[in-house]
Amino acid sequence: MLMLAKTALQRRPVGPGVFAGPSFVAAGAKQNSPDIGTINIPYYAGIAANDIAVIWVMVAGSGVSTPSGFTAISGTPTIGGYHIQSYWRRLVGNETGTLPFTIPSGNNGSTGLMFGLRGCITSGTPYEGFAQTSWTASTTTMTSPATTTTGPNRLGVRLFIGNEAGVSTPPAGWTESHEDLSTVGNPKLTIVDTKGILAATTEAASSRTITASFAGAIHASAFIPA
Repeated sequence: MLMLAKTALQRRPVGPGVFAGPSFVAAGAKQNSPDIGTINIPYYAGIAANDIAVIWVMVAGSGVSTPSGFTAISGTPTIGGYHIQSYWRRLVGNETGTLPFTIPSGNNGSTGLMFGLRGCITSGTPYEGFAQTSWTASTTTMTSPATTTTGPNRLGVRLFIGNEAGVSTPPAGWTESHEDLSTVGNPKLTIVDTKGILAATTEAASSRTITASFAGAIHASAFIPA
C-alpha cells in the first residue's frame, strides 16, 4: 500500500497579537474497508485528556452508525453516491488502538480518518461556524465556505476531501497540518488546513488549486479555546 502522508503541529502566528487558542496534534492513518461490516479507524499518537478527536467517514451508500460516545457534526454532503460524515468526541486520554464503525447493510465500501485538536473548551460543543460545500463535477479548484467566529483565539479547521490525489499548496495564511495522498480507498486526497483566528470575524473562503480534476467536499469550522 502506497502511503504519502505528513503531519505538523499548528504553528501559532505572531503579528498584531499572539494566537493563544487550540492546536492541531496529529492524525491517524487513513483506513479503507472495501466490504460491508466494520471499518476500524486508528486513534492518533500522543493523545491527552480533553483532546477533541474529529473523525470523517466516507461511505459508498447511505452512511454509517454513529459510534458510542461520539456526536455527529451537522451535514452529510453527497458526492457521486458517496456520503461524508464528520464526528467529534472529547477524549479521556487513555484511548488506544482503533475505533470500529459499523457499516450498514447495502453499502459497498468506506474510508475514514481521525485527527486530534488540543486546547479546546472542556465542556459543551467545541466548535462553531460549521459550514460545508461539495461538488460532483470534476474541478481543479477546491473552495471552502467562509467561517463565522464569535470570539477570539479560534482555530479555523478546513477539511478537504477529494477522490483524486493531486498535489496542491495551502492558501495564504493557512497551515497544512495534515496531508494524505495515498492511493488506498476513495477518497484518495485528505487535507487538514488550520489557521489561528485572533478575533471574532467572518473568516473568508479559502481555495486550493490541485493538479488533478475530481469531485470532493470541504468541512469548515472554528474550534473554541479553553
